[in-house]
Amino acid sequence: MTAIRYNMLANKSSTPLPISAIIRAANRFGCDIYIKSDESRFNVKDYDELQRGMQFQRRWIIFYFEGTDEKEANRSFRILFGV
Repeated sequence: MTAIRYNMLANKSSTPLPISAIIRAANRFGCDIYIKSDESRFNVKDYDELQRGMQFQRRWIIFYFEGTDEKEANRSFRILFGV
């Protein structure tokens, strides 16, 4: 499993990525991609789950990648979020 930590408030002048862009990026990979909030785990590939999961995130969001192409997915998300 790999993870990427993203500061959502780092670029106050830029608009946040739309959820649809995050889902499209996630669906390009076969690995599981999710975010956690306390004990809950939210699937990034599912719009409703991602919407619910994003509500609990404040400043930092951590994406977790688990599966065969997790390194490629992690690399793609780093580019997507400019990390």
